Parts: sequence; C-alpha cells; structure tokens
Amino acid sequence: MDAKNRTELLQKYRTGHQAVVDSLANLRDDELDRSAVDDEWTPRQIVHHIADSEMTAAIRLRMLVTEDQPQIKGYDEKAYARVLTRDRPIGPSLEAVHWARESTLQILERLNEDEWRRAGTHSELGPYSVEKRARAQRDADLNDLMEELRIPSVSALAQHRPDCLRNAEWLRARFERMGFKAHLVNEPREGKPVVVAEWNGAPGKPHLTIYGHYDVQPADPIDKWETPAFEPEVRNGNLFARGACDNKGDHMTAIKAVEHLAATGELPVNIRFLIEGEEESTGYSLPQYLRKHGKDLRTDAVLVWDGGFDELGRPVMATALRGILYVEIHARGAAIDLHSGSFGGNAPNPINTLAHIIASLKGTDGHVTIPGFYDDVKPPTAAELAEWRKDDATFQKAALGLTGARALEGEADFLALERKGSRPTLDANGILGGFVEKGEKTVIPATAFAKVSMRLVPDQDWEKILKSLEAYVQTLTTPGVEVRVDKLGSAPPVLSAADHSAARALQTAFEEAFGRKTALMREGGSIPVAVDFQEAVGAPLMISGIGQADAAVHSPNEHLLISQYHTGIEALIRFICRFAESTPAR
Repeated sequence: MDAKNRTELLQKYRTGHQAVVDSLANLRDDELDRSAVDDEWTPRQIVHHIADSEMTAAIRLRMLVTEDQPQIKGYDEKAYARVLTRDRPIGPSLEAVHWARESTLQILERLNEDEWRRAGTHSELGPYSVEKRARAQRDADLNDLMEELRIPSVSALAQHRPDCLRNAEWLRARFERMGFKAHLVNEPREGKPVVVAEWNGAPGKPHLTIYGHYDVQPADPIDKWETPAFEPEVRNGNLFARGACDNKGDHMTAIKAVEHLAATGELPVNIRFLIEGEEESTGYSLPQYLRKHGKDLRTDAVLVWDGGFDELGRPVMATALRGILYVEIHARGAAIDLHSGSFGGNAPNPINTLAHIIASLKGTDGHVTIPGFYDDVKPPTAAELAEWRKDDATFQKAALGLTGARALEGEADFLALERKGSRPTLDANGILGGFVEKGEKTVIPATAFAKVSMRLVPDQDWEKILKSLEAYVQTLTTPGVEVRVDKLGSAPPVLSAADHSAARALQTAFEEAFGRKTALMREGGSIPVAVDFQEAVGAPLMISGIGQADAAVHSPNEHLLISQYHTGIEALIRFICRFAESTPAR
C-alpha cells in the first residue's frame, strides 16, 4: 500500500462512523428497537455491537503494537458502563465509536514506511503485531521444544527406531492441531518416516516449503554430559539437550512462527513442512519421496532450516554446502586373534596396517593423497576470497576458543575460512580392533576397521573419488592384510544462490530481528537432501538456521541460547510476511 492509498484509507476510517450517526439522527426510541425483519438486530443493538467491537479492536491494537497497559484518551470505562442502563441509550455508544477510532488513528498516523510494512501488516487497520503474541507465549514455546527434546530420536541406532516413530507422530499431531493436513510417509518402509504437513488456505498467494529433521545424533560419550542428554535443562540462559540446536531447535522456531501467524489469522502464504528422520544417518526416505513426487511438490521457495550463526555472531546464509562420502575401511589378517608373544614379528596385524593406511591418506600438511582427489575442485571467486580475508584472523581466534585446541591445522596455503567451506577434507571418525576394554590382553587382532569421512566441494564427484580410494588403499596395505572399502553414505556438494527475492526477504528479516547483517558463506557441513530439493523440486533454496556457533552440535552438552530460539521465531514471522509481499506465486 503506497502513501496515497494509506492517506485515503485513514480519511475513510476517520469519517466512516459519521454515516452511522447520520442514519440514526432522526430515529425515535421506539424505532431504535424495531427490526425490519423478525429475529434480526434492531438499530440500537447494532450500535452497541459496533461500539463494543471498535473499543475491543482499539484496545487490542494498542496492547499489541505499543502498550502493555493500554489507555484510550477521554475514555472512562466505568463511566461508560454506568450510562448503559437497561434501556442502553445510544449516545454513549456512538461516543465510544468516536473514541475508538481516534485512538486507532493516533497510532496509525505516526507509523513510518517500514512500520506499515513490518511483519504482520495485512489488515485494513494497519500492523497486527504477531511478534507481540509470540513474546507473550515464550514460556509455552520453550516448553513445547523441551517436550520434543525428551524423545531420544537417534536414527543411527536400531533400538531407537520406536522413538523416531514417536517423534514423527508427535509432529504430525501438532500440525493437525494447527489446521494442517499432515501424514507420515515411509519410502522405503524400513526407513524413518517423513512428516508431510500442508496448509493451502491462502489461494493466489506464494507457496513456501520448510525443511527440517527430527532425528538426532547419538549422545555418546554419555559420561561427558553434565546432565542427561534427553532430559533438557536450562542453565545460564541456554537449553541443554541432544537436538536442542540440531535440529529440533531450528524446526520448532519455524513451526512456532507459523503457529503464531495462523492463530492470529495472519498466515499470508501457503506452507508445506517436510521434516525427515534420517538426516543424521544419510537416509533415503525423503530423497526418494522428493524424486517420486517432485512434480506434485511445486513451491516458490524452499527454506532448508538447518544452519546457524557464525563465530562472529552473525546469521549465515549458506551459498554452498559440502557434500560427503562416508566409508568404512575393513582390514583382515589372520583367521583368529593371535598371541602377540607367540606370533608377534610374523603375523600380519590389521590395526598396524589400518593405522598406516589412514595416516597415508592425508599428510601432516593437511593435503589428501588420494589420486585425483582435487582434480575437480571449483575454487571460490575473488569476491568471496576478499570477504573471507577481512574476517579470517577473527575466525581463527574464535575457532581456537570454541575447539579448545592448541592450534588450528590444515593446508597452510589457504585461509582458515577457505578450509572451513571451500576446501575438501578427509577425517578418521573412529577406529576399532582388538582388545579395547580395561585391563590387559596382548593379542594381534584378526580384524580392524575405521570410519572415514570426506567432505566434498563443488564440483567433486563422490563416485569418482570412491573408486580412486578403493584402488588406492590396495596399494597401501601390507602383504598379509586384506582390505576393503564399504560405502556408508554419500551426498554431492550443493551451490545455492542468495540473490533471489526469498533470500533477500530472509536477510532483511534477520537484520530486523537480530540487528546483524547476514553473512553469505560456504558452509562446511552437509545436508544430503539439499540436492534432491534442487533437482526434483526445482525451487530456489535458502539454507540457514538459528543455532549459535558454540552450540556443541554432535558433541556432549549440546545447547541452544534461549534468546536465539525466541528471536528466531520472530525473525521467521517477519520473513514469512516479507516473502508473501515480495514473491509472486507460481
């Protein structure tokens, strides 16, 4: 609505009640109590209803937009009540209409351009502060997050499959209470279900898809947690629990933002939630669902709400995600475990060989030695490098503080921020073999294995690298040890533009809510399903989230700043409203 239209609207609003006054000017009392048709309201009843409605609306507007204890100048509620006798003269009610309209105009006439467009501005009366409702509901919103965090939905462990199913049902029921059509999808059936929730109550408006995941990482090592991982606890302004940040804190901010908009009748877009249960275990249910039904999942934008803030406290929108190749390297020597005294010096030792292989895959300089590993790496642009140089020293200092390490390691010829997001990596994630319990048992184990992950960048191909790795380890093994490589999971890297209207709406909403400009960064993590959204659905992506950099994601004592959670809800309220204004429907 432009300035001219607002001026015309306010003038109509100011003088609109005069039509009611003029129509009643010459009516006698008996005419005020006579309806034109039986069982319809009389003029007197209509006037009192208008007055009550106008006063309620004016008080509500003041309460939501400006005041906790609203007062309308000139209006005395007790005096108004006294003059409304059994006969209820219409004079006081007409005066109440005048008071209410003047009160509303006092607010509307002093709003600036941005305030007229702020989140929640959809009604003819001006801004409807949905954020005010969100602030009033903060305790309830936090309790709902804590309720979900009590569900140990660990997708990587078979014994927690019932918990994953329980979490999916918990979300489905919540969406149905919000007025969404919600159901669970299992593709394949042995997988963890995807929660699909749809609301299409805004015909002609744009469509937004929101992604999250309800599965979490295992809590190990359990003894490092200060409090049980699935018994959420508030300490020093933080909420501690597994999944508090990754990803239950994220997807609950989105659910709550939509819930507040819907509850106030202000949901201005059509919404689809897709919340999976296999993100932490590189599952297949959601990718297969997207590939199978992509043509039916048309949307104007996809919010991949599984990111966070950087080490400098800035919201981050990912312009790229690293892909992943996750493998196990298995080594087998003798047919059985052997006595290290009787056979030491002659028997092959799979642990020794495996240690040699892992050490050989990556030098102490951080360079990965797999043949062809770097052949297809797409370097960052000059503009990206220029931005990263400004923040690299600060990032290094923050990273040292967050990790507690003595020094950062990696390829010395590259910035630390390059190594974080635009360079590929290889890391051993675990190794097991032989006797690992307390006490002594001197054996040469028959087998050993290691878990190794590679984070890949555009335009690396995980299939090409897997073939090279399989061939390379055969050249590194010792004569008596047989080795093989088993793929556990994979996902290609993703590039994501940040210059479309939906991305700009999110960046603006972040700055309004958090007071910080959004950093556009290549992120080091992987979200396997991102490429499926791009290829099967085809809508522009936004990859972001609200977790702080020191949230201990995937580590003991994972936590989320409670202020991030509540402000994140307000940011998404603003984003959804701006998205509705800036994005034409397909």
